[in-house]
Amino acid sequence: MHRGLAALASALTVASPSALGIAAPAHAAGTQLLSCTISAEESFSPGVQMVSAPQSVGGVLHGLGQTAGPACAPAADGITSLDATFTGMGQASCFTDPALRAVKLNGTMAITWKKANGAAVGSSRVNWSASQVDLGSTVLAGTVSSGVFKGATMSVTGLSADAVISVTGGCSASSPLTSVRTTDTYLRLTQV
Repeated sequence: MHRGLAALASALTVASPSALGIAAPAHAAGTQLLSCTISAEESFSPGVQMVSAPQSVGGVLHGLGQTAGPACAPAADGITSLDATFTGMGQASCFTDPALRAVKLNGTMAITWKKANGAAVGSSRVNWSASQVDLGSTVLAGTVSSGVFKGATMSVTGLSADAVISVTGGCSASSPLTSVRTTDTYLRLTQV
């Protein structure tokens, strides 16, 4: 059940390789600009069931560095954390345990980059897509289309079962999956 919940949450968020006890996932060739530890909340509407169906998705990402040191490293331009909102649409379906089986979602994300004192450094807009759910793989990827880090590639990767805080719903017609909350997830930016 925990593995299924982890795979479910990795559809849009995803965790550190160290939390998984595995080597870091391979990234696209390029220079890493930033890596941020985040928590995430996602919601699905009308709710994911066993049969693939249209879904609207929305959520928020928060940098975890406010009390435990910087969430983001290296800290370009004094960036230590982030807040982001995202929306998207597409298709999704579940396995029975519940875990997302097939995901074809696309959307946009607005990121506000922050300094240690909470002051905004700048913002970015990202066009993202999520296509396959596998524990520890990159499942959400996109390109920064405007603002800070324009042109960089973004990925949200990995997830351990322990990172799932809560799940609402169970993928059935009477109780579709409608939300997931996670912690210890990583957002990375690379420049080719």
